[in-house]
Parts: sequence; C-alpha cells; structure tokens
Amino acid sequence: MLRSEGRFAAPPAAERRAILAGASNAGRCGSSEQGPHVEVSAAVPAALWIDAMATTSNRLLDELARLATDAVGAAQGVRREVETVARSQFERLIRDMDVATREEVEVLRDMVVAAREEAEALKGQVHALEARLDALEGIQPVASRPDP
Repeated sequence: MLRSEGRFAAPPAAERRAILAGASNAGRCGSSEQGPHVEVSAAVPAALWIDAMATTSNRLLDELARLATDAVGAAQGVRREVETVARSQFERLIRDMDVATREEVEVLRDMVVAAREEAEALKGQVHALEARLDALEGIQPVASRPDP
C-alpha cells in the first residue's frame, strides 16, 4: 500500500477484488448458510477490510436513509389524508348543525344596529310627545315623574 500525507491509499478496485477473492477461498470459517465468512489474515491488509466494511456500511446506511425518507413521505401522505378527512367531517357536522354563515351574521348585526337606532329615535319622539301632552294638560313634567 502507498503511504501519502499520513494516510493509506487503497489499491485499485481490481487488485482489491483479487486479494479478497484469494482470502475468501483460503480461510473460510463456519458454514456457508449465511454467506462466505472470511477470516482476517496477514495476507489481506487492514485497509482493504476497512474499505470493504465501509462500503457495506455505506450501502446499509444508504438503504436505511432511503427507508427513512420513504417512511417520512408516507407519513406526510397519511397526515394530508387525515387532515382532508377531518376537514370534510367537520364541514359536514357544521352543515348538519344548521349554523349561520359569517355573511348571515353580518347582515343580522346590521339589522340589529338599525333597529336599535330606530328604537332610540322613537324613544326620543315618545318623550317629546309626552312632554307636549303634559304641557297641554298642565301636569308635572315627565322627567320628574317616577317610572311605572
């Protein structure tokens, strides 16, 4: 192996495959049910084992990252579906309850304000007419009379 800047440089891919193939034929351990098991020997440099393990770990991490990404995407899809169903159920419930819309409430508020203004105007007219009637009959003014 080459040593440059304090690091070991890995040999080319073809050389790594040849070294690993020779090592896997030379020193298998255990049964082959779970795939080839290679013993670490002096014939295979440690940098190759680390590189092979890093490649395997990288693939594993890539698969885990892909699964996590897919899970997040699925969770977002489920969230949108739940929101849509909840919104439609809530709208149906409001329709069934026969609740007034915002426009209907605003129209009703305007009608109440107009009715209140008209009532105040009529109350003023009634007080004016009562004062006039009292003046004509010569009775005590309305303001000093107790309310019935």
